[in-house]
Amino acid sequence: MIHFNSAAKTLSLVIMGTVFLAGTALGATLGFTPDNPVFAGEDLQTIQVLVEDVEDLLGASLTIEFDPAVVSPVGVSLGGLMADGSCGAFFQWVNASDFTNTIELDAAMLGCTVGGSGVLFDITFEGVATGTSELVVLEEDLRDSINDPIEFTSSNGSLSYVAEVTGDIRFEPDNVLFEEDSTCEICIDLEGVTDFMGLSVEFQFDPSVIWPLAVFSGDTLDDTGCPYFLDWINTGSVVDTVEIDLALLGCSADVDGPMICLTFQGVAFGESPLTWLDVLVRDSENNSILVNWHDGMVSYNSAVDVVPVNFGELKSIYR
Repeated sequence: MIHFNSAAKTLSLVIMGTVFLAGTALGATLGFTPDNPVFAGEDLQTIQVLVEDVEDLLGASLTIEFDPAVVSPVGVSLGGLMADGSCGAFFQWVNASDFTNTIELDAAMLGCTVGGSGVLFDITFEGVATGTSELVVLEEDLRDSINDPIEFTSSNGSLSYVAEVTGDIRFEPDNVLFEEDSTCEICIDLEGVTDFMGLSVEFQFDPSVIWPLAVFSGDTLDDTGCPYFLDWINTGSVVDTVEIDLALLGCSADVDGPMICLTFQGVAFGESPLTWLDVLVRDSENNSILVNWHDGMVSYNSAVDVVPVNFGELKSIYR
């Protein structure tokens, strides 16, 4: 199974009408979701502006900054929190035809208010060039039913874009069989990756069949000659996934081979897929490197040889 991952650029929103700065009191919050997604090639990436624990919301105005060298907004729509209100809502992407590095948005309920948690705006980006774009809230204003400012706290976001696939990540061997009373060693290979500096991975396995015992460096990692940081993040809290971080310290390298290896023991006879859940490869500029994801398979079997016996021989045994 092959997957793709990627990276993006920065956006800013400016909302029509008066912009009111939010207070600092605790309560409602505003932020972006998903957190630093990576997209690639011709794909688009939608970022949601999410507000939580808001009360008596009548209107919203925002200015959000992005990096036009990395991404560009291709569409903005009103999110469900206001769009699904009982009285209807007004929405405008103020600078839709004339933006540089910001997006200006304005929205208001028409005769009622809304509350709770939900999406204020959906912003869709296309990629421009490989990199990461911060999403910075420059100006922000939420208003209540008597046009007073609603106090809230906000946080910035980011997204990453990768222009093209430049390598592969796979399990090696990708389909392995091991037997009772033995262990199995599987490595995570990076192939065709240049200027490598960091790797974060998460993959899923079947804990009823196999169980991870150890994580250690692969030959290709050792051959880089770079000092490195290698961490099995969830070593004390494994359920059915393995999470690993790797970073070269002070240098980068072109790599093609095993970077990280793992030892598994058998639990019960059967097959366990090894399925990538998340892969993030970084270069020396901390940009994402897009790679194809190739899943794997591990089989654990009895060491006892199975000898076929025909039905006549079987009957004679019990006479």
